[in-house]
Amino acid sequence: MKNTWSYGETLSTFLATGESEEAKVNEIYGKINKSSTSFCVLETQREAWKYEVELLRTVLKPYESEENRIYFEFDLMRFSKRADVVLVVNGVLICLEFKTDMLDGEVVKSYTTQDKTQVMAYADEFAQFHSSSRKCPIVPVLVVPKAPEIDDPVDVCCENIFEVIRTTGNGLAKALKKICDKVPGKAKAVGMELIENASHWEEGEYETVPTIVQAADRLFENQNVEAITRSGTDVTKTMDEIRKIIRAAERENERVVCFVTGEPGAGKTLVGLKIAAEKMTREKAVKGRDDLVRKVLLSGNYPLVKVLKESLVRNLTERLQKCKDKVNKEGGTLTETEKAFIA
Repeated sequence: MKNTWSYGETLSTFLATGESEEAKVNEIYGKINKSSTSFCVLETQREAWKYEVELLRTVLKPYESEENRIYFEFDLMRFSKRADVVLVVNGVLICLEFKTDMLDGEVVKSYTTQDKTQVMAYADEFAQFHSSSRKCPIVPVLVVPKAPEIDDPVDVCCENIFEVIRTTGNGLAKALKKICDKVPGKAKAVGMELIENASHWEEGEYETVPTIVQAADRLFENQNVEAITRSGTDVTKTMDEIRKIIRAAERENERVVCFVTGEPGAGKTLVGLKIAAEKMTREKAVKGRDDLVRKVLLSGNYPLVKVLKESLVRNLTERLQKCKDKVNKEGGTLTETEKAFIA
């Protein structure tokens, strides 16, 4: 899937002067507001955008370049959320999350663990599911305008993600300078690759795993689910290990239970579906359809099982109707696969 955002430009364009600073800010804000039609925009959000535009047009001046870029409301499709601002500056990917919200009638004045977790999750999503971001340094930044100043160190957290940098609006310029001064050297030292071409980075594919329902439909149509074997996850490695365990259990005539763990959305259930579908294909080829049906067990929480069953029934009904229409209405000839499906 292609990346989407409400506003994306080079820093040269974003920082260009206009008839007046107010007019230029309003022009950029207007583009963000006009493009943000996929979600409800509250007045507080509009005020936040204006604040972000005004602040960033000041603190980003040292990095003005056609190579450096800025994006507002960058869609993170797996979470169905949007990163406030994403920067590609001097080869580093920077995720900015602004907290200008009101809480109990007062502006937020502290850095919470929840907010740090949120911006870190955004960085992790880029690292795991954005094809251009798997090796580049990613720095999550939490901006709380009214919070106290904090001088967080620039340290690698895991893989190609750095620890969250906390800052205020007034301290953002200093925080960005610290990031641009220290991150490139630390990144290269541990094998990360700086973004050499921002426009090429922008063209990277957003490769999410399919939903469990989508995967189930595709698997039971005997199609490959390529999306769950992306290099950004450990799905391929997990499936290979499970296959080894299954083969060993078959040789020794043993019963084995495999526990697959991971964070939400990592592909655990999809691994199970894929392995089950592969087992079905092998059993069908060797022992026939009746034995196949008895050997496959789909389990889980009741709502999930119910949704999957209904989706599979609907999918099979639609496929059957298409085959009938092809013959009865269009006068077409069924393929061997379609004939086998009807049989």
